[in-house]
Amino acid sequence: MSIIEAMKALQPLLERYHQYKNDKTITGNERQVGQSLIEPFIRQVLHWETEKPSQFRVEYPQNGKRMDYLVRYESISQFIIEAKKITRDIFGDEEAYKQAIRYARGKEKDFAIVTNFKQVVVLRCDRDIHPLQAEIAKFDLVAASDADLQIILYFEGSLVNRFNS
Repeated sequence: MSIIEAMKALQPLLERYHQYKNDKTITGNERQVGQSLIEPFIRQVLHWETEKPSQFRVEYPQNGKRMDYLVRYESISQFIIEAKKITRDIFGDEEAYKQAIRYARGKEKDFAIVTNFKQVVVLRCDRDIHPLQAEIAKFDLVAASDADLQIILYFEGSLVNRFNS
């Protein structure tokens, strides 16, 4: 997907975000943010089929905990996404980073994404370093640059499918 196509796919989600950004019953509810913004982002911008269990799992169990999203290709784990409510500032949130890294390592994955939709953080999880040092990219999706979108598009389903073919 090109940057222009990604921006076009993202636009309706940004409009939804702006429509509800001051409604704390939505922005303060992690599950609602996931359902209304994060899952559509994964489906419409990153092109993962969120309805297919072979590609996408919600609240996937691991060691007595539940990771928010496990993204898969042909039933093989690719990366995890840890969702947070919009009202939580995730930039530099050590606890959120630790949680995502723990889940990714449990699935032997190199990358994790932490997002509240507005903010996106990409973590490298294959090194034994302090969680804050695992941050390889972070950006505000509402004001994302082309370079920011290019980073997140590395996690696009069609790109992963090409590499695994």
